[in-house]
Amino acid sequence: QTRENVFDAAKSALLMKIYKTPPFSSAPVKVPFASPVKWRIKPKNVTGESAPAIVVEGAGSPEVNGVYVRSKLLKSATSEVFQKPGTRLAVLKRGEESDWSLVDLGGKPTSEDKGEYHPARSSMNWNDSHVGNSLLRWRPQAVELYKVGTALMSRQRYLPPEVGWLPVEGLPPAPLVRVSNIEVRPELMLVGNIPGGLVQQAAEAPLEQIDVSRRIFKPRMSLRTASAPTLPPLHHLSVPSHLPGVKQLDPQQEVDLEGASMLHHFSVLLTRPSFHTPWGLLFAHDELHKTGRRVINDVERHSTLDRWNTWQTVRGRPELCVQPGDQLIKIDGLWAFHENAVDRADGFENFPDPPAEGIEKPPGVGTTTLQLEFARMVKRPHAPPPPGIDVWDLGCGLRVDLSLHDAGPWKSHVKAWSLVFKEEIPPGTLGTGPLGRPTSCWFVYDGEAAKVKPVLKGKEVMSIKADLMQEEVSLYIALGLKAGRSYSACVAFLTDSGWSAFSELTRPIQTKKRPGLTDGVLSITLPAEEEQILNSKAYAMRNKIREYDDGSAPVFLLPQSMKPGFSAPISSESRQEETCALLTRKRLLGMTIVLHGRPKGLKVSIPEEGGNTLLCEDPGKIEKREGERQFLRLSGGDVQWSLRPNDFIVRINGCTGGMPMVQELTRNPPVLTMDILRACGGKKQEAAQYFELIELDEDANKNMEEMRINSYRIITDAKLLMLMQGFQPEPLGQALEEAVQREDGIYRRLYNKPPDYKVTAQDRAEGLPPHLLIEEATRRMLVLLRMKTADENEEPVIQQEGAAPGRLAEACRNLNLAMASPICDPESLRYQIKSFLDGAGSMAKASKLAYTLHRQACFQASLWAYQKHVSDLRVSLREAVDEMLHFEKLEAAAASAGSKGQDLTKEQKDEKDQATHSLQEKVEAASKYSDAIPLLFAEAEAVMKRNVENVKVVVTASGEVLVGDSFYPQKSMQLGEQMGWW
Repeated sequence: QTRENVFDAAKSALLMKIYKTPPFSSAPVKVPFASPVKWRIKPKNVTGESAPAIVVEGAGSPEVNGVYVRSKLLKSATSEVFQKPGTRLAVLKRGEESDWSLVDLGGKPTSEDKGEYHPARSSMNWNDSHVGNSLLRWRPQAVELYKVGTALMSRQRYLPPEVGWLPVEGLPPAPLVRVSNIEVRPELMLVGNIPGGLVQQAAEAPLEQIDVSRRIFKPRMSLRTASAPTLPPLHHLSVPSHLPGVKQLDPQQEVDLEGASMLHHFSVLLTRPSFHTPWGLLFAHDELHKTGRRVINDVERHSTLDRWNTWQTVRGRPELCVQPGDQLIKIDGLWAFHENAVDRADGFENFPDPPAEGIEKPPGVGTTTLQLEFARMVKRPHAPPPPGIDVWDLGCGLRVDLSLHDAGPWKSHVKAWSLVFKEEIPPGTLGTGPLGRPTSCWFVYDGEAAKVKPVLKGKEVMSIKADLMQEEVSLYIALGLKAGRSYSACVAFLTDSGWSAFSELTRPIQTKKRPGLTDGVLSITLPAEEEQILNSKAYAMRNKIREYDDGSAPVFLLPQSMKPGFSAPISSESRQEETCALLTRKRLLGMTIVLHGRPKGLKVSIPEEGGNTLLCEDPGKIEKREGERQFLRLSGGDVQWSLRPNDFIVRINGCTGGMPMVQELTRNPPVLTMDILRACGGKKQEAAQYFELIELDEDANKNMEEMRINSYRIITDAKLLMLMQGFQPEPLGQALEEAVQREDGIYRRLYNKPPDYKVTAQDRAEGLPPHLLIEEATRRMLVLLRMKTADENEEPVIQQEGAAPGRLAEACRNLNLAMASPICDPESLRYQIKSFLDGAGSMAKASKLAYTLHRQACFQASLWAYQKHVSDLRVSLREAVDEMLHFEKLEAAAASAGSKGQDLTKEQKDEKDQATHSLQEKVEAASKYSDAIPLLFAEAEAVMKRNVENVKVVVTASGEVLVGDSFYPQKSMQLGEQMGWW
C-alpha cells in the first residue's frame, strides 16, 4: 500500500511538468520511448469508491492547493483520509456524523512563534520523515480551514464532494476538489530530468518501507508573496497599491513606454579634511524663500560634492551624480526639514570664543563626513510581481521562473533581469566578521558565472539577459546557495529607460540538504560521480542563459541597503571585457604640484621646436618638507604626487609655452607651481582622455563605492516626500489627502467593497500594511501648523512684558532657523544673534539650552565668515593673477615683433603698474590664509615676484644661459616620438 501511494502521488506531482499534460486528464499518456526497464511493482487499479488521490485547487489560501494522497497512517472508519505529502494538511471526516473538512492537523503557532497564523505554516518547516501516528490525528490544536456545507449531506459520502465547500479559517474563495483515478508509471515521468543512468538505477532499486518518506512529496506551490492576504497583480488593480514602483494602469489608458513618473531616491557620502572646507552645495535661493525646500542650483567646482560627481562619472554611474534640480531629502539619516541644518553645530559650544573683530581661521576640525540623500523625478517602469520559485528537483538549489509578462506593458522592451536572494537568518545572528556569524543575508545571481554571490559593496555583477523570443525562462540555480537553508527572492528588469524597482520578496523556500532524485519517487543514495555532476560548475553553466550575438548582458551593482519593493539596481557602463575605472583607459592625469625651489639635477627638454610643453627627462632631487603630500592613494593604486620622468609640464608659475617656462626654471624662484600631465593607463589604440586630480580625490575615491540607497517611489509618495521638506502646510495637506484616498481605493478593491464605502482608520490599520510615509507626513503636517500659528502670534508675544518664557522660546526658534539656513550668510546670522539677545534678555544666560545655542551660533557665524572670506579671496586673487599674466603675454608679443625700447604703450604700462600693485595687495592679504588656497597663493606670489624683481633671462639657440645660474635645458626633437604611444 505504501508503494501504491508513492506511485499515485508521483503522477500528479510530475505529469504536468514533464509532459505538459494537465494532471488526471482523460487523454492517454504518450510514451516517448520504449523503456528497457520494467517496473517491478504494478500499482492496483482503483476499485469501488476508493481513489488513490484527490486534487484541491482554487483555494484562497494557496498552501492548501495541491495533490492529496490516500493515507494508510490516517484512517477513518467510515471514509478514506487524504493527506498532502510532506505536510499535516488532510481532507477527512472527524466522525460518522461529521461532514468532510480540510484540516491543518499541525494547528496554530504557539505563543512563542511570532506573526499571525498562516495555513500550513507547520508543514513548511516540518521535515521529519518518521513522525509517529499520534501527531497525525485530529487534536484540539487542529485548525479547520474549509468544510462542506451541511445541506449537501457529505457525511454520507465515502469520498469528498467536488463542490459545496465553505471557508472556515482559510481565506476565501473555497476550493474545488477533483478525484484522481489515472495510473502513470514513475519512470516515464523522470525522463529528461535525471542525468546519466539514474533512470535505470531508480527503476531497479529495491523499495523498502523505511525508505519511503512522506516529507519527500513536497508540493510545488506558487510562492510569490510574503504576506496574506495575497494581492492580485498590482498593475491590474483599478486603484494603485502603495507598494513602491507600482501604479494603477487603466486597461484603456495609453501606457507611456518610456516609463512612469517616479522619484529616484539615492544617497551620497562626502568627506572633507575639516569643517573649513565647504561641501559645495549651492541651492536655489528663490525656491528656498518661496517653499523652504532645498533644491540644487549648482555644484561648486573642486568641492567635495563636485569630486563625488567626477568619480561616479569615471565609474560609469551617471545616475548617481547630483544635478541641478535635485532636492535634498535627508541629512545624516534625518529629514532635511527647513529647520535642520546641513552642517550641524553640535559641539561648537566647546570651541574657543571667536575673535570679536576681524576674520581668523576657527580652530578645530569639526564634522568631516556627511551622508546626504537626494531625489529627482525620472521615467521608469513599474516594479514586477515576485518571481516563481521552487525547490530544484535534482540538485541542492532552487528553480526560479522569469516571465516577460511580469513586466506588464513593457514586456516587449525588457533587456535584462536582476535576481536577488535573501537568506532567512534568525534576528541577532548577523555579525561583522567573526567566524560562524554571517555578515550579510543578501545574495545576487551573476549571469556571467551562473552563480549566486554575496552582495558586496561596489561589486559589479552581470545581469541575466532577456530573450524576447522566449517569454518564460526557468533558471536552475545551485552554485552559491547553501544546502538546507531557506531563501526568498525578488527580481527587477531593465528597459531603455533604466532599471525598475525590485519586486516584493517571495515566501522563503528551503533547499534540500543533499542533491538527488525528485523527492517523491525514491529515496536512494546517488553514486559519487552523479552527485558530482549535479553540484559541478559545468552542470550549472549548461543551465545559464545562452550568449547573444549583440554583445554581453548589462552590468549592474546593488545598494548596501536593500528594501524589496523600493530598492533598484544601479546601472553601470562597465562591460564584461572592460570595467569602468580610472586607468582602464588611456588618461592624461593633470596635477598641480608645488616645489620649494628647483630640484638639483633637473633636466627638461622641448619635444618639438616651438612647442608649448616641457618633457621631464630627470626630475632631480629635492628635499621634502614635513607634512608635504608624497602620494595620492587611490583604489587602483597610488599616484606619486611629485615630478616624475616623462611627465609633461604645461605651466610653471603661470608661464605657458616652452621657452617662457625654461626661462622661469632658469630664474630659479623660491617656489615653483607646476601644472603637469602624466600619461598612464589603457592598452587600446585610443586617444588619451584628460582627468584632473586634486587632493580631495583621495577621500572621494574611497567614498565612490558607498552607494547605500538607490530606490524608486511612485508619484503620490514622491509628492509627500518632497513637500515634507518645506514650510508650507497647504500643499502637504493636499498631497496627504491624495495618498489617503489612494489607500482607501486599495482597501475597497482588495476586500470587494462598493465604491461609496467609507474606509475608516481602523479598516486601514487592520486590512492594509502600515504606510510609514503617510504617518511621517501626518506628524510633519501637525508641526507645520504649529509653526504657522507661532509665526502669526510672534509680534504680540514679543511685545508683552513679563512673558520671559515666551520670548525665550520664540528667540531660540528664530535663532535655530537662522543657523539652519543653507545660504550660510554670516551677516544674517549675526543680526539674528543680536535679536536673540534682545528678545531673550537675561534668560539667554540663565538657561543652559539658550546659552549653548548662543555659543554655537557665534562660532558658526565666525566659521561662515571665514569660508565666505576665503571664497571671495580665491576669486579676487585668481582675477589679479590672470590680469598680470595678460600683460606678460602682451610684453612677450611686443618683444617677438621686434619692438625696441617701448614694449608697451604708456596706457598699457600704467595699467600694468596698477595690476602689479593690486596683485601685491591681494597677495599680502592672502598670506594669512595661504593654507586654505596653497596652490593659488604659491602661483600668485611667484607671478608677483617675477614682475616686481623684473629679472630677464635669455637662452640662446644652443641652450646657453646668459642670465642666471648653471641650468642648461637640452633639446630633444625625437624624445617624444620614442615614448611609445606618445
